[in-house]
Amino acid sequence: MRSSRNGLHRELFDFHQFLDKRPMKGRKPIPTQIKILAGTARGDRINESEPKPDPALPECPSHLSDEARAEFDRLAPQLFRLRVLTDLDTAALAAYAATFSRWAEAERNVQEGGAVVRTPAGCAQVSPWLSVANEALRQMRAYSVELGLTPSSRSRIHVSPEIDLAGSKWEGLLA
Repeated sequence: MRSSRNGLHRELFDFHQFLDKRPMKGRKPIPTQIKILAGTARGDRINESEPKPDPALPECPSHLSDEARAEFDRLAPQLFRLRVLTDLDTAALAAYAATFSRWAEAERNVQEGGAVVRTPAGCAQVSPWLSVANEALRQMRAYSVELGLTPSSRSRIHVSPEIDLAGSKWEGLLA
Protein backbone atom coordinates (compact mmCIF):
# COMPACT_ATOMS: atom_id res chain seq x y z
CA MET A 1 0.00 0.00 0.00
CA ARG A 2 1.39 3.37 -0.96
CA SER A 3 1.75 6.04 1.67
CA SER A 4 0.49 9.46 0.88
CA ARG A 5 -0.89 12.55 2.46
CA ASN A 6 -4.31 10.94 2.22
CA GLY A 7 -3.18 7.63 3.68
CA LEU A 8 -6.46 6.85 5.36
CA HIS A 9 -8.40 7.55 2.16
CA ARG A 10 -6.06 5.30 0.22
CA GLU A 11 -6.43 2.51 2.80
CA LEU A 12 -10.22 2.73 2.57
CA PHE A 13 -10.05 2.74 -1.21
CA ASP A 14 -7.80 -0.33 -1.24
CA PHE A 15 -10.08 -2.05 1.26
CA HIS A 16 -13.09 -1.57 -1.02
CA GLN A 17 -11.09 -2.88 -3.99
CA PHE A 18 -10.19 -5.90 -1.91
CA LEU A 19 -13.87 -6.59 -1.32
CA ASP A 20 -14.60 -5.90 -4.99
CA LYS A 21 -17.18 -3.37 -3.91
CA ARG A 22 -17.41 0.38 -4.03
CA PRO A 23 -19.03 2.55 -1.39
CA MET A 24 -22.75 2.90 -2.05
CA LYS A 25 -23.72 6.20 -3.60
CA GLY A 26 -27.10 7.70 -4.23
CA ARG A 27 -30.41 6.71 -2.66
CA LYS A 28 -30.70 3.86 -0.20
CA PRO A 29 -32.16 0.78 -1.87
CA ILE A 30 -35.78 0.00 -1.08
CA PRO A 31 -36.25 -3.49 0.40
CA THR A 32 -37.83 -5.96 -2.03
CA GLN A 33 -40.73 -6.69 0.36
CA ILE A 34 -41.62 -2.99 0.40
CA LYS A 35 -41.50 -2.90 -3.43
CA ILE A 36 -43.78 -5.93 -3.60
CA LEU A 37 -46.24 -4.48 -1.08
CA ALA A 38 -46.21 -1.14 -2.92
CA GLY A 39 -46.73 -2.84 -6.29
CA THR A 40 -43.55 -1.38 -7.81
CA ALA A 41 -41.44 -4.56 -7.94
CA ARG A 42 -39.89 -5.41 -11.30
CA GLY A 43 -38.37 -8.80 -11.95
CA ASP A 44 -35.14 -7.36 -13.29
CA ARG A 45 -34.63 -5.22 -10.16
CA ILE A 46 -35.38 -7.73 -7.42
CA ASN A 47 -32.48 -8.71 -5.21
CA GLU A 48 -32.78 -12.50 -5.09
CA SER A 49 -30.18 -12.76 -2.30
CA GLU A 50 -31.82 -10.20 0.00
CA PRO A 51 -32.41 -11.55 3.52
CA LYS A 52 -36.07 -12.31 4.27
CA PRO A 53 -36.53 -12.46 8.05
CA ASP A 54 -39.85 -13.71 9.40
CA PRO A 55 -42.18 -11.19 11.07
CA ALA A 56 -41.77 -11.33 14.84
CA LEU A 57 -42.89 -9.47 17.92
CA PRO A 58 -39.63 -8.81 19.79
CA GLU A 59 -39.34 -8.44 23.55
CA CYS A 60 -38.75 -4.95 24.88
CA PRO A 61 -35.09 -4.52 25.91
CA SER A 62 -34.66 -4.27 29.69
CA HIS A 63 -32.37 -1.22 29.53
CA LEU A 64 -35.14 1.12 28.35
CA SER A 65 -36.68 3.65 30.71
CA ASP A 66 -40.33 3.26 31.72
CA GLU A 67 -41.42 5.90 29.21
CA ALA A 68 -39.36 4.34 26.40
CA ARG A 69 -40.66 0.89 27.33
CA ALA A 70 -44.25 2.16 27.07
CA GLU A 71 -43.54 3.57 23.58
CA PHE A 72 -41.86 0.30 22.50
CA ASP A 73 -44.84 -1.70 23.81
CA ARG A 74 -47.27 0.66 22.06
CA LEU A 75 -45.58 0.42 18.65
CA ALA A 76 -44.31 -3.18 18.49
CA PRO A 77 -47.73 -4.88 18.20
CA GLN A 78 -48.89 -2.36 15.60
CA LEU A 79 -45.78 -2.85 13.46
CA PHE A 80 -46.09 -6.62 13.84
CA ARG A 81 -49.71 -6.51 12.64
CA LEU A 82 -48.46 -4.67 9.54
CA ARG A 83 -45.88 -7.47 9.08
CA VAL A 84 -42.96 -5.03 8.94
CA LEU A 85 -41.36 -5.89 12.31
CA THR A 86 -38.81 -8.66 12.82
CA ASP A 87 -36.40 -9.58 15.61
CA LEU A 88 -33.72 -7.81 13.57
CA ASP A 89 -35.58 -4.52 14.08
CA THR A 90 -35.45 -4.66 17.89
CA ALA A 91 -32.49 -2.28 18.19
CA ALA A 92 -33.98 0.26 15.76
CA LEU A 93 -37.33 0.23 17.55
CA ALA A 94 -35.60 0.44 20.95
CA ALA A 95 -33.50 3.37 19.72
CA TYR A 96 -36.65 5.11 18.49
CA ALA A 97 -38.37 4.50 21.85
CA ALA A 98 -35.35 5.76 23.84
CA THR A 99 -35.15 8.84 21.63
CA PHE A 100 -38.89 9.40 22.06
CA SER A 101 -38.42 9.28 25.84
CA ARG A 102 -35.53 11.77 25.65
CA TRP A 103 -37.60 14.09 23.45
CA ALA A 104 -40.60 13.93 25.81
CA GLU A 105 -38.42 14.73 28.84
CA ALA A 106 -36.79 17.65 27.03
CA GLU A 107 -40.19 18.99 25.94
CA ARG A 108 -41.47 18.85 29.53
CA ASN A 109 -38.41 20.82 30.67
CA VAL A 110 -38.88 23.40 27.90
CA GLN A 111 -42.51 23.82 28.95
CA GLU A 112 -41.46 24.34 32.57
CA GLY A 113 -38.48 26.65 31.98
CA GLY A 114 -39.29 28.21 28.64
CA ALA A 115 -37.41 28.17 25.35
CA VAL A 116 -35.18 31.05 26.47
CA VAL A 117 -33.42 31.01 29.85
CA ARG A 118 -31.20 33.45 31.75
CA THR A 119 -27.56 32.66 32.40
CA PRO A 120 -26.06 33.38 35.85
CA ALA A 121 -24.70 36.61 34.32
CA GLY A 122 -28.26 37.59 33.35
CA CYS A 123 -27.93 37.09 29.58
CA ALA A 124 -30.71 35.41 27.63
CA GLN A 125 -29.87 32.19 25.84
CA VAL A 126 -31.69 29.33 24.17
CA SER A 127 -32.56 26.63 26.69
CA PRO A 128 -30.23 23.61 26.50
CA TRP A 129 -33.37 21.49 26.79
CA LEU A 130 -34.63 22.99 23.53
CA SER A 131 -31.43 21.82 21.83
CA VAL A 132 -31.91 18.34 23.29
CA ALA A 133 -35.55 18.30 22.13
CA ASN A 134 -34.63 19.41 18.60
CA GLU A 135 -31.86 16.81 18.25
CA ALA A 136 -34.10 14.04 19.60
CA LEU A 137 -36.84 15.11 17.19
CA ARG A 138 -34.38 14.94 14.28
CA GLN A 139 -33.34 11.42 15.31
CA MET A 140 -36.97 10.35 15.81
CA ARG A 141 -37.79 11.50 12.29
CA ALA A 142 -35.00 9.33 10.85
CA TYR A 143 -36.11 6.26 12.85
CA SER A 144 -39.74 6.95 11.93
CA VAL A 145 -38.98 6.74 8.22
CA GLU A 146 -36.94 3.55 8.67
CA LEU A 147 -39.71 1.89 10.68
CA GLY A 148 -42.58 3.09 8.46
CA LEU A 149 -44.07 5.35 11.13
CA THR A 150 -44.68 8.40 8.93
CA PRO A 151 -47.71 8.86 6.67
CA SER A 152 -45.50 9.21 3.58
CA SER A 153 -43.48 6.06 4.32
CA ARG A 154 -46.71 4.12 5.01
CA SER A 155 -48.42 5.41 1.89
CA ARG A 156 -46.03 3.40 -0.27
CA ILE A 157 -46.98 0.12 1.43
CA HIS A 158 -50.06 -1.97 0.56
CA VAL A 159 -50.59 -4.81 3.01
CA SER A 160 -52.93 -7.70 2.32
CA PRO A 161 -55.27 -8.27 5.27
CA GLU A 162 -54.49 -11.99 5.46
CA ILE A 163 -51.57 -13.62 7.22
CA ASP A 164 -51.35 -17.30 8.10
CA LEU A 165 -50.09 -17.72 11.65
CA ALA A 166 -51.78 -21.08 12.28
CA GLY A 167 -49.62 -23.24 14.48
CA SER A 168 -47.18 -20.44 15.35
CA LYS A 169 -46.70 -18.94 18.80
CA TRP A 170 -48.37 -15.78 17.45
CA GLU A 171 -51.61 -17.53 16.49
CA GLY A 172 -54.55 -15.46 17.70
CA LEU A 173 -52.60 -12.17 17.87
CA LEU A 174 -54.18 -10.76 14.73
CA ALA A 175 -57.67 -12.09 15.48
